Amino acid sequence: MSNKEKLIAAAQKNLLKGQIAKAIKDYQKVVELDPRDIRSRQKLADLFLRAKMPKEAQEQYEGVARYFAENGFFLKAIAVYKQIQRIDPGRVEVYHRLAELNARQGLVGNALAEYKSLVNHYEKQGLLPEAINILHKMKDIDSENLNIRVKIAESYARAGLRDKGLAEFRDILKVLRAKRDPGKTLKLYTIFQPLFPAEPEIRKGHARALIDAGQVAAGVERVNKMLRDQPEDSALLRTLAFGLHRLGDFTGECQAWRSLLEQEPADLDVREGFLRACLKAEHYEEAVQKLELWQEDLFGAQRTELLKDLYEKLHAVLPDDPRVIKNLQAVYQACGEGEKLLDLMSFGEDDALAETSLSGRQDQEMLEGSVLAEAHLDLADDQDGADFADADTVEELPLELLEENLPAQDPGPSLEQSEKQDTEPELELEFDGDLLADLAPSGTAEEETGEEPDFDDADLGELELIELPDFTPVGAAGEPEPAPCASAVTESAVEAEETQDFFTDELPDLDIEFGDVEDTASLPASAPPAASSTLSQVEQERLDGDFTRFKKSLESQIDEGDAETHFNLGIAFKEMGLLDDAIAEFDQATGNLARRLSSLALKGICLKEKGDFDGAEEAFKSALLLPDIVESDLCNLYFELGLLQENRDQPEEALHYFEQVAHQDPSFREVSKRITQLRGRLGVKGGDDQGRVSYL
Repeated sequence: MSNKEKLIAAAQKNLLKGQIAKAIKDYQKVVELDPRDIRSRQKLADLFLRAKMPKEAQEQYEGVARYFAENGFFLKAIAVYKQIQRIDPGRVEVYHRLAELNARQGLVGNALAEYKSLVNHYEKQGLLPEAINILHKMKDIDSENLNIRVKIAESYARAGLRDKGLAEFRDILKVLRAKRDPGKTLKLYTIFQPLFPAEPEIRKGHARALIDAGQVAAGVERVNKMLRDQPEDSALLRTLAFGLHRLGDFTGECQAWRSLLEQEPADLDVREGFLRACLKAEHYEEAVQKLELWQEDLFGAQRTELLKDLYEKLHAVLPDDPRVIKNLQAVYQACGEGEKLLDLMSFGEDDALAETSLSGRQDQEMLEGSVLAEAHLDLADDQDGADFADADTVEELPLELLEENLPAQDPGPSLEQSEKQDTEPELELEFDGDLLADLAPSGTAEEETGEEPDFDDADLGELELIELPDFTPVGAAGEPEPAPCASAVTESAVEAEETQDFFTDELPDLDIEFGDVEDTASLPASAPPAASSTLSQVEQERLDGDFTRFKKSLESQIDEGDAETHFNLGIAFKEMGLLDDAIAEFDQATGNLARRLSSLALKGICLKEKGDFDGAEEAFKSALLLPDIVESDLCNLYFELGLLQENRDQPEEALHYFEQVAHQDPSFREVSKRITQLRGRLGVKGGDDQGRVSYL
């Protein structure tokens, strides 16, 4: 027996006697003899922890964790660093290292959780540049997460970096507009309005966002307040017209368009908005006059469909107006709609006998007065197949055809009014989404307030991670292989290669919670220095409340590879005694059917070790309900339920489960011996199942 083996044997004997101090000395000698024995070094760290010597324990754990990380055993390294974090939650570099390792392993959610703890810590310390730097690291590993980008923009604003904050805000707004979500757009403005209270772009956009989100009266009120100081602002006037239209105040809408016409008299979109508002407000005479005045410009701009729509609506309410009839006929000719033209020409002839004497020449003369008469008209290719010899056929129409009892052509249902403004489309987010299912598009328009200025980046510098010193075992030659370890995860679980791609989550819901992080240790709070923010304390508190209510925790989809990683990390945490972390990982792994049974079983064992017997029983029974469960899995689950009932001092229930195991496999894990002991304790004869109750 070598000296190393003798020392390990001696340490085991001392442990059996409860002499931890002597066992520590034995393992210290073992580590000195063989620095590459990672198993003994980890055991020494465990003993230091049992002896309430946290500083010494952390020193040994760091050596173990560094060795695992350098040799690609990332899951083992994560488990050991997590233990260090539990011993001393105030070590900032451990959060950095855990975030890096989780990201390299592809555990994006875990990495973000560690980074979130760092963001909270730096914010509490008033170190906003450092917090922004961590947020950018989060953005690097989850670039599609809008919640992170919102937090970056907010942090820039709080740090006094106004231009950078506005640039980030605009980038987020572009994404939201593309997703057509007015509700989340309003939330975004709600966050940034207090941060930039005097910024015209934010104020105008907030008012429009209120209207788009259905809070029309509030939005219109904000617009009117701004117009008192800026009565000629065209963007505000457009938003006012849109809001008044949504409120049904069409007279007010007409006035808003009139004000716009004074500034932009040649803008065809403004003209269209005014004409449609006149129709809604029943200002028909004004609409006819303006349309006659502008129709040549509209025709020249190839807006014949708009002319047709407007004249058809006017004809529906003014059927006998000769101006409307004349110009509508010209529009139909320009559009090549011969059948509608004939219907319009015969409209009302049955009620006016004098008009039956009109000749084809008179019809042609009526058209010659139109401003559209010079347009090239060719009805030979009419879509309804009318057979005309040439362009002059109209004046040769036989009188008897015109005198036929033809019904008046129904102009058809009115087209939906479209408020064509110089705006962006209204927005549909998932953050998610999420934090991100597609929402129904709103179909309205979003206001554009100008071009983005070119902003220069402020020099924040890069926050360098605190590197732990390299662990170089004394006397080690080359890179040692990891020694076998009783608490180690199987090789297939821990030798996972570094993933090439991180998760690709759905767009989240802008609801990320950057408050307390449940799944990670919290950095100890300390009195922060004077805040560098330009905001008042009242504004900051209000923003904190709004932002917290607005966000929720991160979620990610679990595929087969991710489930395997979470499962293996859960095993590593379990073997390190980190039961809560292990349970959290097993919960993640249950998202994939291939690992659901094993994850539920191991979760139940962890809960049992914690003393949560009800939770353990629920986990085991949930596993029993899974489809296609095989005999060996049934035996394992029944056996664990039997052990659980023994721990509860429920011998009858325990006997029931053990008998279920024996029915499947009498040789399974000495189940026969346990049955015999329980029957003897209960005074039950072998095979007596009378009166037995199933507890499943």
